[in-house]
Amino acid sequence: SPSAKGREELLRISLRELELADDVNLASIAENMEGYSGADITNGRIVDGHETAY
Repeated sequence: SPSAKGREELLRISLRELELADDVNLASIAENMEGYSGADITNGRIVDGHETAY
């Protein structure tokens, strides 16, 4: 599993084409995604802890 910083970077890359609200804190989200693999993040399985595509 990637580190929190690695997860944050994967989120940034995966979500780069989306316009996010100003209050979205990717660092905080990444901290709460411990145990997620890089594939989980890049394949979009990140919504509310459920395996849901974004």
